[in-house]
Amino acid sequence: MLLTGISLWLFVVQNRFQRVVVFEWIRNAENALALRLANLRSYFYLKQHNQALAEENARLRSLLLADRYRLYHGGYHVVDTQYLLLYKYYPAQVINITTHRQNNYMTLNAGSEQGVKPDMGVVTGGGIAGIVKMVSPHYSVALTLLHSKARIPARLKRSNHFGTLEWRGGAADRVLLNFLPSHVEYKAGDTVVVSNLSTVFPHGYPVGRVITGRQNPEEGYLSLEVQPFVDFHSVRHVYLVEFVHRQELDSLEKKASADE
Repeated sequence: MLLTGISLWLFVVQNRFQRVVVFEWIRNAENALALRLANLRSYFYLKQHNQALAEENARLRSLLLADRYRLYHGGYHVVDTQYLLLYKYYPAQVINITTHRQNNYMTLNAGSEQGVKPDMGVVTGGGIAGIVKMVSPHYSVALTLLHSKARIPARLKRSNHFGTLEWRGGAADRVLLNFLPSHVEYKAGDTVVVSNLSTVFPHGYPVGRVITGRQNPEEGYLSLEVQPFVDFHSVRHVYLVEFVHRQELDSLEKKASADE
C-alpha cells in the first residue's frame, strides 16, 4: 500500500494533466467543505445576526425620522450642529401575545434597562401594533390594537379625514375607525395611517387597509372596518418608539390644565 501510494503520488506529480485534475478536485472538495461549515456557523449564529439586523434597522429608522424633521424645518436653514430628533426606535422581540380575549397584551423581551418606558409605541416594519403599559428591568407588557382601551387617532391617507381607531372584540384581523364625518368618501383598499393628533406613533405611520364601512345614523358618523397590516398571530420582531419630547409635552399640558 505504501509503494502504491508513492507510485500514485509520483504519477500525479510527474504528469501535468493528472496533477491539474487532482488539484482541481481537492480545491472543489475544500470549497464544498468550507461552504458547509459556513452554513453550519450561520445557523448557530442566526439569533445574533437577527438581533444585529434589528438594531441596525432601529438606527436607520431613527435617522430617517431625523431627516424628515430636518426637511420640515427648511433643511440647511437650521443652524444647530445636531438636528432635533422626534422619535427613537429600539428593537425587541415578542415572547408572549394573546389574540382571543377582550383585552389583549403582548410581552416583550426589553425593559427599563434597554430604555423602555410606559406609553411608548410598539410597531413593526409594516404597521403599528400597540402601546407599552408596564415595564420591568428586563421586560415590558404592551396592550395591542386588540384592546378595548387602545384608542389611537388615525386618518384616511387619501382624504386626510381622521377618526379614532378602536377594537370592540371579534376577529383579530379587524379593527374599527370610528367618528369619521358621514360625508367622507372611501373605497375598499384605502390605506389608514396614524394622524398628526398622536404623539405615541409618528405621523403617517401605516395602520391598515379599509375593508368596508357603514353609516351610524343615530350618532351621525361613519365607521370603517379596517384590516391591520400587523398579523397578531405571527408577529415576532417589533420596534419600540419613543417620543423624545414626551416629558416636556406632558409637563406643559399639566400646567395648562392646572391654570383652568
